[in-house]
Amino acid sequence: MSRHVPEKRLKDHRGKTLFLLSLLNKIVIVLVLAMLLHQLHLKNGTVPVIDSSPEQSHPYPTNAANPNSQPAASTFEVPSITPVQATSPSVLEESVVGWVKIKAAAEIRTEPDGNKPVLLEAATGEAFPVVKQSGEWTEVRLNAKQQGWLPVSQTIDFQTSKMDTQLLLIKADTPLYWGPDESFGKAKLLTANTSLTPNEISGQWILLLEQEHGKPLWVKTNQVEWTFGEQPSREAFSRDLNDPFSGATVRSMPLTGKTIVVDPGHGGIDTGAIAKIKPVYERDVNLVSAQVLVNKLKAGGAHVIMTRTGNDQFVSKAQRVQISNDNKADVFVSIHQNMYQKDPTISGTITYYDSANSKRLANEIEIATSRQLNSRHEDKHVEKEQLYVLKHNRRPSVLIEGCFLSNPSELAASLLPAYQEKLAAGIYEGIVAFLRN
Repeated sequence: MSRHVPEKRLKDHRGKTLFLLSLLNKIVIVLVLAMLLHQLHLKNGTVPVIDSSPEQSHPYPTNAANPNSQPAASTFEVPSITPVQATSPSVLEESVVGWVKIKAAAEIRTEPDGNKPVLLEAATGEAFPVVKQSGEWTEVRLNAKQQGWLPVSQTIDFQTSKMDTQLLLIKADTPLYWGPDESFGKAKLLTANTSLTPNEISGQWILLLEQEHGKPLWVKTNQVEWTFGEQPSREAFSRDLNDPFSGATVRSMPLTGKTIVVDPGHGGIDTGAIAKIKPVYERDVNLVSAQVLVNKLKAGGAHVIMTRTGNDQFVSKAQRVQISNDNKADVFVSIHQNMYQKDPTISGTITYYDSANSKRLANEIEIATSRQLNSRHEDKHVEKEQLYVLKHNRRPSVLIEGCFLSNPSELAASLLPAYQEKLAAGIYEGIVAFLRN
């Protein structure tokens, strides 16, 4: 916000004027010298240089409509996976202050608040490294990218070796997949008691640090136990692999060459709907569901752009539309949750479209999401509506309301990984069906 200082009449006092001019000249001289010294350091190479290699540089979409504003959205890329050998346990454990085990089944959330989305449902006895404790909440590290919170009352402190790091233990013989959905195809079969390293949680799937032929591997969250130990070597991982799927399946990448814009509705000071039963913010549910969708789209070969990647970001409707139009998106999908306080029994998804070229996209997404969520038994609910992000969008675009935060059962479900997974899976299936035809 601009701050406006009222004008003041200045006395015509020659001595005071000369003093102010002298002071101003000194300030200008200091600033000029500072700039010269800065340039000199740059030439001598003493100032650190930011790595702008293609692997780490993600350009922002254009923002020509408001050139004075900061970039509102960035290309969301799943970072390339570092080989296991390249990550030292001592580096990973640098921020760890201890370890905890789960007393009884516990929900690890995105923030220290029981009304925030759940990242992981942890089982009794599972172990996690502690980053810090804040009041009645403990922050644990889930992997190099993600941290989560759970109540202190649900944990027990214990000690481990300094060489121990976060691991996953395969419960029984289980397949690994090429992406976070069975439709991507099986990559390998792992035998029971194999140790793996988690890289990212996405809905009901975990991206592994280990790879096969340079390709990411995924495992279902219900097939592993969170534990600790020394980081497994690549050689050990290779020995534990069984390969009955070699040549039997092909990695499914149906979105290669496609650009998809994923728009988590609201954000920043715009919280969206706020549930009355308990203060759940729509923006939080929108973002975590969108992030799960992004991982599916990326695994399917798409180039994915998110309009926002954090809950502290506010992005105007005009900027969201511009990102879609400027990047010539093959699909724009805006994710929201619904609210209707007058009748808390109303439930189910609603998918909106505006233009004729978006109607079939809306139909495909509505059919797939309602089937995944099993949330609507009557005819599919697709509506034509002149919402801003649809009306001004020149690309195939839809806005989906995943559930009703005014409905007690849907509200409770909206915070869980199962809901995030099913909503994202339905949207993904709908997009694939639309672009395939």
